[in-house]
Amino acid sequence: MSSSAALQQHARAKPQRVSIRDVAERAGVSIATVSRALNSGVEINPDTRAQVVQVARDLGYVASARGRGLVSGRTDSVGVIIGREHLPVFLNPFYGEVLGSIELELEARGLNLVLTSLKRDHQLLAFAAAQRVDGLLVIGHDLPVSTLRDMQGHLPVVLIDRHEEGLSAVTSEHRTACAQITRHLIAQGSTRLAFLAEDLGNPNFQQRFLGFQDALKEAGLPLRPDWVQEASPRLGGGYTAITRVLEAGDGVPDGVVGANDPVALEAIRALLDAGLKVPDNVQVVGFDGLPSRLHLMALTSMQIDRQELGRRAARLLLETPDTPQHLELQPHFVKGDSSR
Repeated sequence: MSSSAALQQHARAKPQRVSIRDVAERAGVSIATVSRALNSGVEINPDTRAQVVQVARDLGYVASARGRGLVSGRTDSVGVIIGREHLPVFLNPFYGEVLGSIELELEARGLNLVLTSLKRDHQLLAFAAAQRVDGLLVIGHDLPVSTLRDMQGHLPVVLIDRHEEGLSAVTSEHRTACAQITRHLIAQGSTRLAFLAEDLGNPNFQQRFLGFQDALKEAGLPLRPDWVQEASPRLGGGYTAITRVLEAGDGVPDGVVGANDPVALEAIRALLDAGLKVPDNVQVVGFDGLPSRLHLMALTSMQIDRQELGRRAARLLLETPDTPQHLELQPHFVKGDSSR
C-alpha cells in the first residue's frame, strides 16, 4: 500500500469530531441555543439547558479551547489578574517568577492560564461574571476590596501577596521579617538607621516599616523621620531617596533598610557615588531576596520563596475551601556582602 493510500485509510478510520451542529440537530434546537445552553453564565430555560447538556454528553461533544469544560460546566482555565503597579509582569523580577510557578502548577494539572492586566472595575466584574475561567488569582493592591468581593460572588478568588478579610490569600510575613533584618544591622554595629520604601502607603511596606520600628524600639534607638523616605520610581527611586537622607542635615546613616531589593541596590549605588563604602561606612539590607549577581555586590536580604508563593496560591484556588484561608509564608535571612 502506498503512503498516500495509507493516509487516506487512516483518515477514514479516524472518528469524526462531533460538531455543535450535530448537537443542535440531535437536540432539535438552534446552534445559538446550544451555545447559550453550554455557557453557564447565560440565562436560558433550565429544561432546555439540561436537554442540550445531556445530548452533548451523549455525543461526546468537545468545543475549541474550552474542551470538555463546556459540557461539565468547567473551563479548565484559571485567570490571573495583574495590577498595573506590577506591569509589565514579564520584566518584573518578583512577580514574573510568581507567575511562572503558577503556570507550572496549572500545567501539571492539565489546566490553562489566562492572564489579564488590570482594567476598570466594571470590566473585571464582567470578566468574572462571564465565567470564562474557573477561578481567579489576583496580584496587586490596585483593586478595591469591594470589587474583589463582588468578583468572588461569581468565581473563587485567591489573593497573592495581599490579605483582606473574607478572602482567601497567600502572603509573606513582613513585620517580624523586617524586624529580624533590622536587628542584624544593629547587631553588626549600626545605630543610625534609615528606611526607604517604594510606596509607604502599600500595606506590605507598612508592615515592613512597623518591623523596622519594632527593632529600633527594642534597641532603644531613635526613629529619625527625615530618614524615612519614599523611593518610588517616579521620585527617582532609592538613589534619590538616600540622597535626600544625606542632604537632610542630620549626618550620615550607618545602616539602611530598603523595603525591597531594587530600592536597596539603588541606595548602594548612590552611597558609592557619594564616596561612602558599603558595608564599611554604611550597611545596607533589602527585602525579597532577588538575584543580584549582575550588581556590584550580593545584597543581604530577607528572601521570599516566590515559586512557593505562586504554587500555594494556585493549589488553594483549586481546593476552593468553604471558608476563606490565609496562608502566610516565612521569608528567610540571606547574608550578602552589603552588611558586615
